[in-house]
Amino acid sequence: MKKEQLKIKTSGADNYKIFKYFEILGDKYIESHLSQFDVNLLKTNWWEGLKFFFSKSFMRGRRDELSNEYLTFTIKKLEHKFNIGNDDLELAYEELKNSKEYFDKSELLKFKKKKPREKISLSIGNSNPIYKLFTTEEKVEIKPQKKKNYEKEIHLGNIEDIMMVFDVLNFISEDNNKKNIYSYILSLLEENKTDDIYKELISDKFRDISDKIATFIIRDIYLLNPEISTKGINNSLAFPIDTWVRQITDKLDPKLTNDEDRKEFLINKSNEFGYNPLKVAAGIWYLGANSLDLLIEKLKEVKINDT
Repeated sequence: MKKEQLKIKTSGADNYKIFKYFEILGDKYIESHLSQFDVNLLKTNWWEGLKFFFSKSFMRGRRDELSNEYLTFTIKKLEHKFNIGNDDLELAYEELKNSKEYFDKSELLKFKKKKPREKISLSIGNSNPIYKLFTTEEKVEIKPQKKKNYEKEIHLGNIEDIMMVFDVLNFISEDNNKKNIYSYILSLLEENKTDDIYKELISDKFRDISDKIATFIIRDIYLLNPEISTKGINNSLAFPIDTWVRQITDKLDPKLTNDEDRKEFLINKSNEFGYNPLKVAAGIWYLGANSLDLLIEKLKEVKINDT
């Protein structure tokens, strides 16, 4: 079937309703995925800020369930290593800073260059205890959002994940102004420096932080802090495009050929109809990720006459 045949023929009124539905689903996304975060705690607690960042940075190009397992494992390992939760958080941060030498990813980059197809190098763990920490398998309890908890033996077997974690730990241990990475990003957004933080996130400071992850982080911080004005910001820097968003957007306009065009289309339509582009972005993702559940909800509303 040709792509042109998949186009949804809609009027202006239909598009208005569709984008209104996207914004409504954006509120559902906030309720389902952001309401568990205490905004005040995120601003004042560097560990909570770090967990928030990792909850976004691990969501890269694979099943969300697998990303959640790696995230849970990493959080547990760091808590144990730096006595987080059992002692003074400031002391834990000092211990983390004292381990800064082990957040150097140069050895991992050398290994990846020599053996790009191999996932891990156990030999590096002989000289880097933090690397060994993440590559040593451990059973952890996983708490999925909609399923029962389960236990699983896990380790970080992907060098890209480990290098990303190293870079983030290195970043927050540079100085106290960056200790709380959530608060650091928030302060730049409050100063209307969205471009600056976006460029920093996708720079070589952070391994494997793509446009999708950077915009994902920025968007969700904006959604958690609706009092921050988004007037005049470049909305494309807070508008992640993933598989779900791409598929739904292409149904609306199959002529779109790249993600920048998709962003422009969705942002322009949101503004045209007077909707929040960032809520629309979250709503489209929520629709794609929960389409079956949403369909069942709608079917329950259908009245059927028994005859």
